[in-house]
Amino acid sequence: MKAVTLPRWLERSATPRYDNLYVVTVFTLVLRIHGTAAAVRNAARHMRDKVRVEHRQKMANLAQTPSDDQVLRTANAIVQDGTDAMGILPGQPFEQRLQDAPRCHYKSMHLAGEPGARHWKCQHCQHTKPINWRAAG
Repeated sequence: MKAVTLPRWLERSATPRYDNLYVVTVFTLVLRIHGTAAAVRNAARHMRDKVRVEHRQKMANLAQTPSDDQVLRTANAIVQDGTDAMGILPGQPFEQRLQDAPRCHYKSMHLAGEPGARHWKCQHCQHTKPINWRAAG
């Protein structure tokens, strides 16, 4: 009798994997709370090793996509497809809060700080701005 060789990802089943509902929920919250392509890339980068094996390459590609518009469209499509499949307001478009990151040194600033005290931080200097920087001044 011949032995059947299984792929490695089938042999390692002890690690819990995020299901599709978890991924849709994460992208929904990221788009609603932050609304930036940098936040979507960060979420995809953190989930890349924890999602199901067949979706890992897609998460890695999303985390490395240079176009902000493409990243936001992809995340919005993931949320829209997930909510339609689960029957959550099917057919209605997902309203995301898009927010452009402020710029410093001609580059976009990154989100920093703990939840509840988030702010924009420059990657080159110590310059910071509040989250609602347009309303603040």
